[in-house]
Amino acid sequence: MSQSSKPAKQKRQSASKQVAAQKQKISVMNITLRRSKRGSKGDAVRRVTVTKQSRPMNRYAALKPWLELANGDCGPDLRIKTLVLSLGIPELKTALERSLKASFESLLSVRQRLHDDLGCLERYRGVGMKLGPTFNLPAWDTADFPLEMGNWGIDVEGFVQRNSASLYEAFIEALLGTDVDRFRKCERCERFYYAKRRDQKTCSGRCAGALRAVNWRARQRSYEYNRKLKRAGVEKKRSSEGILTRRPRTNTRRRGALRAADR
Repeated sequence: MSQSSKPAKQKRQSASKQVAAQKQKISVMNITLRRSKRGSKGDAVRRVTVTKQSRPMNRYAALKPWLELANGDCGPDLRIKTLVLSLGIPELKTALERSLKASFESLLSVRQRLHDDLGCLERYRGVGMKLGPTFNLPAWDTADFPLEMGNWGIDVEGFVQRNSASLYEAFIEALLGTDVDRFRKCERCERFYYAKRRDQKTCSGRCAGALRAVNWRARQRSYEYNRKLKRAGVEKKRSSEGILTRRPRTNTRRRGALRAADR
């Protein structure tokens, strides 16, 4: 191969790498970081590149079997990629549910800590650190697990190795790259779920409809009460002390007509 053809080949390879990188990048979105009310100087906007693996729908698909198992909705078999695990043993299923619930509760506590301290991640970014606060997930209860499902293994030569096919390793792989703010508990049924949207408050559309009905009934009582006051000629008035008082309503049209008649 001649020397003149080498640079052309390198250019084609670099161009193909750039095209692959562009295909990998899905979009660049602006995430608004809300500051605390004390000493806030507006909202900070940070540009984040969203890859195919970090999209909420893909993260939800990877976490779905684990969430179903933690909520008790898993079928007789646990399917994780190419791994199919039979959950016919009640002790095994109970141990997995207990371990997953403890792990998701730990993630929820981390989320609450970040919500309580809104400037936590901003301080880590300010000093140039890529890794923020760390945490530990609770150890799984492997007493009822079969011998082949441990996190560690011994090869045929007798040496200790990591078990790449263990359930715990598969769960950790599903957690990598997830947004901790999307781990939530349903306000209606208290099940664990991974929010596909940031404003999602329930695990499903059914729970969302039930929650809307409950909120509507609560607002309906106050609406009916205020409507009765309005019909009785009484309206709300907020005093300077912040206490709600009542005063009789006056008909402005009638008052204006009486003044015109007096004139």
